[in-house]
Amino acid sequence: MYSCLTVHGHGVDKPGLGFLDGIYFSIVTVTSLGYGDISPVGLSRLIVGLEVLFGLAIMGIMIAKVTSRRLSYYVQRLFAADAQRYLNSSTDRLDTIRESLNTAEAMDDIWNTVVRLHTETRVLHDYIDLESKQHALFTIISEHSVRRVGTSLEGILSQLTRLLSLPTELRSQANRQTGLLALTTVLDRIALLVLTQCSGQDSLACFRVVRENCKKIRDSLALPPSAVVGDPPSQRVPRDPQPEGGGVGSRR
Repeated sequence: MYSCLTVHGHGVDKPGLGFLDGIYFSIVTVTSLGYGDISPVGLSRLIVGLEVLFGLAIMGIMIAKVTSRRLSYYVQRLFAADAQRYLNSSTDRLDTIRESLNTAEAMDDIWNTVVRLHTETRVLHDYIDLESKQHALFTIISEHSVRRVGTSLEGILSQLTRLLSLPTELRSQANRQTGLLALTTVLDRIALLVLTQCSGQDSLACFRVVRENCKKIRDSLALPPSAVVGDPPSQRVPRDPQPEGGGVGSRR
């Protein structure tokens, strides 16, 4: 192109420019070296300016690609470490709640533990839901961390299922039935997130059991799905009178 424009006075200041000389000039221009042995004249100065901008853009993209590939590895490592720390700390809190259920003696203690469990699982669900939308969460964290969460939830739900099989006051009030149903709804959503995105067979088995236990609790409560509400169970105001000696429904 430069050799053709030179004939008409809009190429370069070197008469008789050949094809190879034009290639050399384009390379020097695109890479912004600018040796000065060949200079553009006329309309070629506009073309040279566009070539320089094009060359800078291409080099910027190439450098950014290489840098991004290196940085994305370290960012992924940091995210995976942070996610595993969060899941491990959440599992520790769930294990504490499980121990509280084991040692609870009064119905108020059991219900207070259920309230804590509902709060913890709501936060856990929101975290998993958000992070799985931003990243392929279950592909970068260890299956062991996911399995620990599932095992802890499985144990807690097994305890709640046994408690509900007894004629206790835990389910004697409508607000507590609704709170338990809201809890199982959150746990069911957590299990569904894991079952649809995780590939570890041990984790999948744990969360299948979690869903089964949630269904058992809902069946034992015999409440329609329309009774589920999104508010934490601690915000439910009891409507039934307090039973004698039961001590339930005292929280407001």
